[in-house]
Amino acid sequence: MAVISGILGAGLLVLVDPAPLSISLDQLSAPQQSPVAQAVAPALMGAMIDQLPVSPEPKSVIVGKFAASFKDDYYNRIHIQPASIDLGNVISQKIIQVEVWNAYFAANLLSSIDTNAGTGISFTGPQPEPTSFNQLEPRIYTLAVEVAGPPLINTTYTLNFAAESPPLVVVGRRVILLFAGINWDNGVLERYSFLTDIITSWDGSEQRVKLRTTPRREIEAHLQVFGLDFMRKLQSTLFGWQSRSYLIPFWPDYYVLNAELPAGSTVIPNIPTSDSEFVTGGVALLFNAIDNNESVQLKEVQSNQLILDLPTQQTWPAGIRIYSAKFARIASQQTVTRPTRHILDLQAKFIVTDNSGLTETEGATLYKGYPVLLDIPNEVETLSEDLLRPLLEFDSDTVNPVVDDPIGYTTIVRRMDWLLKSRKERADFRKWLYARAGRWKPFWTPSWNEDFKLKTTLAGTDTKLVVEFAFYERFVPATPMRNTLMIELFNGARIFKDILSVDEISETEENVFIDSPAGFDIQPQDVKRISYLNLSRLDSDTVEIFHETDTISRVSALIRTVVQ
Repeated sequence: MAVISGILGAGLLVLVDPAPLSISLDQLSAPQQSPVAQAVAPALMGAMIDQLPVSPEPKSVIVGKFAASFKDDYYNRIHIQPASIDLGNVISQKIIQVEVWNAYFAANLLSSIDTNAGTGISFTGPQPEPTSFNQLEPRIYTLAVEVAGPPLINTTYTLNFAAESPPLVVVGRRVILLFAGINWDNGVLERYSFLTDIITSWDGSEQRVKLRTTPRREIEAHLQVFGLDFMRKLQSTLFGWQSRSYLIPFWPDYYVLNAELPAGSTVIPNIPTSDSEFVTGGVALLFNAIDNNESVQLKEVQSNQLILDLPTQQTWPAGIRIYSAKFARIASQQTVTRPTRHILDLQAKFIVTDNSGLTETEGATLYKGYPVLLDIPNEVETLSEDLLRPLLEFDSDTVNPVVDDPIGYTTIVRRMDWLLKSRKERADFRKWLYARAGRWKPFWTPSWNEDFKLKTTLAGTDTKLVVEFAFYERFVPATPMRNTLMIELFNGARIFKDILSVDEISETEENVFIDSPAGFDIQPQDVKRISYLNLSRLDSDTVEIFHETDTISRVSALIRTVVQ
């Protein structure tokens, strides 16, 4: 700070006019003169020293820092867009545009491009290397991937610029269409395998745990090729690719192209997809013959058309088939037969490797929070029931064995068959099956027997059914497996009720008391059947759907009753 000489006063200080100021102060130009203090008594006065201008406080030395901005994100680097490409499944030639941008404010030399690429893939630019990029210059390079080549693609292209060497990473796998046609004489078998862990308690109740997120799916079909040329191709394909994935059409799921599809099309119109297996990201197969087909990736599946990821490569006439296609590997052991010199047969078993797109539904009818399976079984087939009673037998071998009944009721396992007569019925059943997840989720199912026969009119406000004598009161009332009914009428209505109690009236009639009235009068002649309604589950984690044609399918399943 500035040094200022003061005045040491000896007594009382008073303010005086500026007139008696010293000549030295009068000669100063600034600041404006003010009254000064002067001692009334004699004082010791020092010499006056000019200190103006007064120096400010000394400033600290501060090191500056450059503030970051969006400029650092975009400039002074090499951009590759996209820098990583996942080809997925290469089922046809793929051409992908890649932008290389020199974002430096100076020219940059691309001396070379290093790569570990094998055959069937190339990366080329508008000018050969070495080439110089001007400041802020972008260029478009072309990545071309062919179907022919190694099965696995894991390639890196390193662009050696003077300033840096950014990489372009390309991964994927090649998949080929299996060279064979289908013989529908044996149909197509579709198998779903779920996995459930079940712990059964002493009283028969169960704790079920779902162990697979999605089921394993297998497809079995009788494949055939005619002609030595196709036989050689199929044998070579099986020999070289048996451990890898093939692209196969899902034969029961196809539609016919009703108009010509020009080359370069990105939309396949007039395809009803609601009951099909076309999925976004999946594959469709345009099929005219074994040696005349094209696989297309699906960018989007809409209600009445397919949006393609890449344009079609050729023109397709009206009348060809469009299949939903699956990626699948063939089983480790396959038997090939030759009925004649020019025919080759293969009963092929495929394991589907991609189960994406599976959807599930619980059904429209619920009772007590569980769906009710109301699809009537195909009674042309023989329906069977197994009555299971887990008895404990103590046998000392010296006297008659002692038998204990720990749970006190009988479990019923029914074999039911269904005939699915349309693609919608097939799609609905498959969605219901996905929701069950094998043995995991329970559901209600009627016995579909005429377990009771109504004898008199059931009033709309009454809760007592007078039924034909059926030994219910004598043997059944303590059993939790038979305390719910389904009353099915000829007009299609189905009524679900709980049984509260039963009274035996005579040797010909019983009173069945239900939990609530029906709400309307029911005449005996209106009743189609009164069946037990059981909470049940699938008895196996494996369910098969046999496709006789593209629209007719058969299903057979075992259904086990469980306690609520």
